[in-house]
Amino acid sequence: MTTLDPAQAVQTGLWELLRNDSQLMQRVRNVLDEMPELTSANYPVVVIPEVSSVPDGTHDDPGRLITATIHTFTKGDVRERNVRPENVIGARIIALLDHGNENLDPFVVGHRVWMIRHEQSRKVPEGDRSVRHRVDRVSIWTSNNP
Repeated sequence: MTTLDPAQAVQTGLWELLRNDSQLMQRVRNVLDEMPELTSANYPVVVIPEVSSVPDGTHDDPGRLITATIHTFTKGDVRERNVRPENVIGARIIALLDHGNENLDPFVVGHRVWMIRHEQSRKVPEGDRSVRHRVDRVSIWTSNNP
């Protein structure tokens, strides 16, 4: 049994889902699939630069397990501890994706998304202390039978 690799379709689907969410787009300037050269005009931005894909499926329905890493970059005063826009943006991303296969599936062409689980959130320190960087990792199970 062969399995078509849906990594590109899932990355594109994630990009389209996030860009089509009005609540998220009210908070970010852009959703990208590659890391931009970050300037003050780019913030806040969500980037989905990497996905990994490994075989996984059900008994008679081949599929893949896709792990997507979603980066959120914001700029802010480090003294404002209670104002964390990256966490508000991250919460919206998690609301769309965690157990949200019905949200993503219409955007993934040629494959069926049958389960999504949010696996991890973490803060990443940046050289520029005014930059806030949050990383969310999600696992996405797909099927070759759309």
